[in-house]
Amino acid sequence: MGDEIKALKNTLPNLNGAKTVSEALAAAQGAEEVDAGYVATLRAALPIDAELAELAKERKELASAAPKDKHFNQGSLLLFLGTAFAIEVRFFAF
Repeated sequence: MGDEIKALKNTLPNLNGAKTVSEALAAAQGAEEVDAGYVATLRAALPIDAELAELAKERKELASAAPKDKHFNQGSLLLFLGTAFAIEVRFFAF
């Protein structure tokens, strides 16, 4: 998902220090000399900005689910059960 976000960010035009396309668009429209080509480029980039925001939100939700912790806990349980079974089999085999 990180690669997809990076690729989308690379397709965005220069935002001149703004964090989002919306901020850059507002700044470009409020400038003393309005560059119509730059404003049109920013307007065309608004769907990409929305997609980036959605992907960032999805990544944040996935990170908050803590899949790494769940995987670690399940692995630890499996290790414990396997070890206990191995000791039990070896103990009762004699």
